[in-house]
Amino acid sequence: MVHSSHSFFLNYFQKLEFNVFVWNYRGYGLSTGTPTPSNLKSDIDLILKYLKTDLNISGKIGVYGRSLGGIPSSHLS
Repeated sequence: MVHSSHSFFLNYFQKLEFNVFVWNYRGYGLSTGTPTPSNLKSDIDLILKYLKTDLNISGKIGVYGRSLGGIPSSHLS
């Protein structure tokens, strides 16, 4: 489930034909672990690799994050 405050940006990215991929941080939802800055950076690197290698995503990829999501999105940008 996507929090309604994020739905505006998801719709915006989709209208621009960006690929949208949403996940739970470590320790959120059914995920285990702790969302440390180091873990967040490592996780987003693996997610990007997964998108490009396993899912063969080759188009635009929008990077969006706020609050805790600012760490991985800033790291990628």
